[in-house]
Amino acid sequence: MPAVKQVFKDLRGKVYLSLKAGIFIGAGLLAMQMIGCTKSPDATPVVIDSIPPVPNTPTGIIKDFSIDDTLIGYRRSSLIRWNVIGTNIKTKVYLIVSPAAVKPDSIQVPLYGTIHTGALLESKTYSLYVNSGRQVTRTLKVADSIATLLWNDGKRWRPVDVLSYELVIIQGVQQKAWVSYYTLKADQYQNERVNFYLDGNSKETQLSGNYPQPKPSGKFYSIPGLPLPSFSWKGRLYTIDTVDSKNLVVRFDSLQNGSINTTNRIKYASEF
Repeated sequence: MPAVKQVFKDLRGKVYLSLKAGIFIGAGLLAMQMIGCTKSPDATPVVIDSIPPVPNTPTGIIKDFSIDDTLIGYRRSSLIRWNVIGTNIKTKVYLIVSPAAVKPDSIQVPLYGTIHTGALLESKTYSLYVNSGRQVTRTLKVADSIATLLWNDGKRWRPVDVLSYELVIIQGVQQKAWVSYYTLKADQYQNERVNFYLDGNSKETQLSGNYPQPKPSGKFYSIPGLPLPSFSWKGRLYTIDTVDSKNLVVRFDSLQNGSINTTNRIKYASEF
């Protein structure tokens, strides 16, 4: 009998150990299952807050800021282009003009776009400013009104008549009249061409090989304050009598025979 009791005692110990081991194993499996569930790719995350954090400071860099022209005629306009990248919700962009015709001298503009300058009467400086601290400046120069008249949208001028106002005898009476000298040098005049540029430069060209090229005519300078549009060119004062898209008439004074002051007139027609 003592042997039988000992056998039951041993069995109870083994069962207890087996149950204890089973509990630990089960707990371990359950823990693994729970851990595995949280890492499942098919699980739907719980959204706590969908609003992104607000940045503390504005960002943004100027990728492009340009003006289609650097020099335009009087009362002409140009186009301004800009593009600001790398921005956030705090970014603001301003276009600043100086000198300003009206106040304010700056306007807030989109992150990118274009804008016309409008007809300008003087040179302007434009700045694109981003409140991230970035700024780029461009200058648009405007020619004066007389240079713009002579330039005439890039016309090249061809002489069609050359006249001098001098004493002549008409029907036995001495009087002053316009005398044309064009026919005396018609071939030479027909092949002369003149360009006036907005920057004050000029160019005379002789198309015929029968005559030498004119000397460089150099710059011309507008003379303000006179009754008619006037400019200084090749050492003379010229007055514009007529100008439109097809015609230009100028006059100047010169000495005839070294002592007599004579008024001369040149009529030009636009070639293109």
